[in-house]
Amino acid sequence: MRKTLFYILLPLALVLGASLPGLMAAEVPCEVHIAPDSDAKPLFNEVVFPHDKHADIQCSKCHHMFEGSGSIDSCRMCHMDRDFDFRSETSSYYFAWHGRSDHSCFGCHYDRKNKGEAHGPVKCFNSGCHTLQ
Repeated sequence: MRKTLFYILLPLALVLGASLPGLMAAEVPCEVHIAPDSDAKPLFNEVVFPHDKHADIQCSKCHHMFEGSGSIDSCRMCHMDRDFDFRSETSSYYFAWHGRSDHSCFGCHYDRKNKGEAHGPVKCFNSGCHTLQ
């Protein structure tokens, strides 16, 4: 009887132990500081993104490559290619924030504004995201 119980509980314990890291919540910062690339000549000061105010939104809404477990990479990992015009190429770092897609800040804010819902900034300055350098 003990051997049978052991052979039943051992695989269950192994499966549970292996799945715990994926079940644990990742540490989420309250604020994210978004600064220009270090070799860029910035026009604006860094943007302070209130991550904690977006806690009711699914992570994958903004982090569109996140599949529910594992680490969440910075947008720069994919959106920092310098071989194209950053304001015209829709996969650029600029468009990660300023595009009209569901995954960008502006896209989500404009969508919520058009629906009459509470929304974040929809303009650049004066209660927007940026301040001049």
